[in-house]
Amino acid sequence: MGSVVGARYDMVWLAQLSFCEKGGFLFGVGRSELPRGLRLIRYGMIGLVCGTGPLLIAIAVAHMHGDQNPNPIGPGMLAGLTFPPSLFCLLAGLIRFWRNQ
Repeated sequence: MGSVVGARYDMVWLAQLSFCEKGGFLFGVGRSELPRGLRLIRYGMIGLVCGTGPLLIAIAVAHMHGDQNPNPIGPGMLAGLTFPPSLFCLLAGLIRFWRNQ
């Protein structure tokens, strides 16, 4: 009985961690709590990590196994499609944050 209550508590805590009362996402940070420049920086960093991360992992695994010609088509396309918008968001956020200082 104690483990069921503990599991329910963990699920409630995880739900509170993911979504806050204001409708924000990513660890309870609401949309109105961060200035626009910091939100753009955060979105740019998330895009870079999630978009180029799989490609970097595929390259690292191929290098560790001694593959001379890795062919990660899916992660390469993902990185190619997410890199320019992520870089744009990151640079726009940095410029906006720098101007507000």
